[in-house]
Amino acid sequence: MNLLALKKRWLALFLPELPTQKTVAAFDLMVSKYNEPHRHYHNLEHIQACLHYFDDVRNLIEYPLAVEAAIWFHDVIYRPMGFGNERKSAEYARDELLKLGFTKYLVKTVVHLILATVHPSKPNSFDEKYMVDIDLAVLGSDSQAYDQYEKKVRMEYGWVPDFIYGRQRKKLLKSFLSRQPIYHTLYFADKFEKNAVQNIERAVRDVE
Repeated sequence: MNLLALKKRWLALFLPELPTQKTVAAFDLMVSKYNEPHRHYHNLEHIQACLHYFDDVRNLIEYPLAVEAAIWFHDVIYRPMGFGNERKSAEYARDELLKLGFTKYLVKTVVHLILATVHPSKPNSFDEKYMVDIDLAVLGSDSQAYDQYEKKVRMEYGWVPDFIYGRQRKKLLKSFLSRQPIYHTLYFADKFEKNAVQNIERAVRDVE
């Protein structure tokens, strides 16, 4: 994970319209949240991966600035023991982006994009579909990367007994399989659908 590259990319969302001091302070605060010790998957590495997938489809997205901003904030609040992380992340994004000078329309769009990442979800707009697929691209990674993903998510729920975690995890994974295709856009379906189905089916067997 390249923190300097991430910082430069963050600043590029705003410059030269806004004072660097404000945007740097917002970045530093956001980094402190993504670096919380209980995060093993939902951290800056996940954000960097999402930005990579976003770059692949930037030209297909209707409102790329909003989607990129949503990617930065979509997991900024993450408490495995709590509820409503997406809603709280959306509220955090709303407050920060308004302070940083984003228009109300753009902020409203970012909020909707973040809320679309609640799983399982039914994204409505074109960009919401890309946002959800970007967030779930890891499901279609190679088997080794997927196994690391499952391991890291399990670590975030280390306080949950195995039989409870397995039951709830299997329920979520089966919800992805039940809505096939898993991905909402042709780009991600073509690239990741086959691997995602294989990975999830294997993971479901492993927790049974």
